[in-house]
Parts: sequence; C-alpha cells; structure tokens
Amino acid sequence: DCACSICHCVLTEPVTLTCGHTFDAQCLQKCFEAQKTQAKKCALCRADVSNTVPPVNVMMRSVIERLRPEDVKKRRKEVEVEKEVEKVILLCSVLSVTIMMT
Repeated sequence: DCACSICHCVLTEPVTLTCGHTFDAQCLQKCFEAQKTQAKKCALCRADVSNTVPPVNVMMRSVIERLRPEDVKKRRKEVEVEKEVEKVILLCSVLSVTIMMT
C-alpha cells in the first residue's frame, strides 16, 4: 500500500520505523510531537522507537513516485498549502499575544 497509516494519503516522504511500519515524515513528526513522553511509540503497533524521525526511505519514495506520479504531485501541493496555513496560524497567534501585551 502507498498510503500513510496516519493521514491515509499517498506517501510523499516515507519513513520506516524499526518496527517496520512506514508513515509520511510530516505525519510521524506531528505524532511524535503529540506524544508527551520522552520515549516515542509507533502510531500503529505502539512499539518503542527512536525519538527522532528516521531519514526518508528513498527507494520507497522512488517506487511510489513511479507508480502514482499524479497522486504524489497533488499531495505535495497539499502539504505545501498545509505548511503555509500553519505559518499563518502561528503568525496570528504571535500577533494576538503581542497586541494583548500592549
């Protein structure tokens, strides 16, 4: 399967954990950030894994890009939009706090 088990979208930056499960790097990063404990766990099997997101599995990414090029292109655009929205939300939060302090 070429889909991330967290967001259910096509994998664009696949990373594979030591337990063997693969997720999109951005999704796994958000998952790790949401975990309050120092020890991180796999989102599927809950196995203990490294505290850092592993490097992109370039072989898997290449295969997915060849199998589903249009889906990958579409998802990459969506990810860029999501990142821009997150930046705007952060900026609004900072501005809101700044205004409240003055």
